[in-house]
Amino acid sequence: SVHAAELFTTAASGSAHLYHRNIDWKLFWRLMPFGVLGGVLGAYVLTSFEGAVMKPYVTTYLALVGAWLLFRSFRRIPSKPVPAGAVPPLGLGGGFLDA
Repeated sequence: SVHAAELFTTAASGSAHLYHRNIDWKLFWRLMPFGVLGGVLGAYVLTSFEGAVMKPYVTTYLALVGAWLLFRSFRRIPSKPVPAGAVPPLGLGGGFLDA
């Protein structure tokens, strides 16, 4: 049920970004293959652990991401592009942790 709800919230978020034209398509296409690979690896690794073992780590991770997003919401958006060397680790790490 969580993933079913996530489908609709992600579709709404993506549609809003598309409508307001605030997507960096060059960055998207550079991140996408690494994010998919990270997601597949993350799902594979996480299925080998018991849910009860992973629960505190997932809770901590989600709390840290929430705090970081809240902190960043009060800062100015940087205008410099993402360095090319940072894209593969960001995509892999983000996909892995999203799994």
